[in-house]
Amino acid sequence: MLAQLKTVLDDITQMVNFINARPLNSRIFGIICEEMGSIRKQLLLHAEVRWLSRGKVVTRVFELRDEIRMFFLDISVHGVSKYADNFNDFEWLIMAVYLADIFIVLNELN
Repeated sequence: MLAQLKTVLDDITQMVNFINARPLNSRIFGIICEEMGSIRKQLLLHAEVRWLSRGKVVTRVFELRDEIRMFFLDISVHGVSKYADNFNDFEWLIMAVYLADIFIVLNELN
């Protein structure tokens, strides 16, 4: 189970980094969020050295899961459709929520 949680966390990190890596991707994602009526218009930046931020990043990804899925379905870059498929996988979503809960508790303890 730990390996699966690490895989989910790595997927989330790669998704966030892909969206935030280029200004065009960030703008497209912001437009998708706006069109879908989201309260939030951007993802939090994931930093590998700041484990405290991971809980907030995972929570934000779960909150914006429909928008992120739409972004990866709309973008035409080879190899990123697997990220959209993650949001159709019920087991992957459960592990993402579980990770968010774990990191929220860790943040409260700190």
